[in-house]
Amino acid sequence: IEPLAGVRPGELSGGERQRVALARALALEPRVLLLDETFAALDAITREQVRSELADVLRSLRLPTLIVTHSFEDAAALGDLVGVLAEGRILQLATAGELMREPANSLVAQLSGANTLAGTAQPDGSGSLVRLDGGGELRSSALASGRVRVAIQPWAIELTDPQGSSLTDTVLSVHPERAGLVVRLGRLTARIDGG
Repeated sequence: IEPLAGVRPGELSGGERQRVALARALALEPRVLLLDETFAALDAITREQVRSELADVLRSLRLPTLIVTHSFEDAAALGDLVGVLAEGRILQLATAGELMREPANSLVAQLSGANTLAGTAQPDGSGSLVRLDGGGELRSSALASGRVRVAIQPWAIELTDPQGSSLTDTVLSVHPERAGLVVRLGRLTARIDGG
């Protein structure tokens, strides 16, 4: 930020202001750094740049840092551990990967990018058959009985054509609908009836 030394505060962009604020906080050589919604006022491109710069700085300084954010992307990119809080309670404290693979509840699953579908489960062989509230059913390898919410991460979906051949493309998003899911891929959108 050295080129910004002579610039008046009102002439700084949002990203420049964030960089200056972080530099001022770090110049004090704190033993612990507390950040609250550090990137909230930044556009997507600037947010990514400043987040990447901050991650590099925090790694090099090895400075204990507590970051408060509503963005799972920010938490995952910057935190060794991510705590999900709701109503003043920690719902789960784990790595970002663990939160995505094994969420403690549906709120944690949704915050980590999963879509959740409600239904009723009954044991079926080595797993469970889940009848979805919106119609349709799916099978889960987890053993469950009664009311459940099924968390589906976008990368965990495999689409096949009527002959059973896999369709390969990047899953961009998955959204529940009353009768199933809508999966948006790089080149197409697929409706999956009943999940």
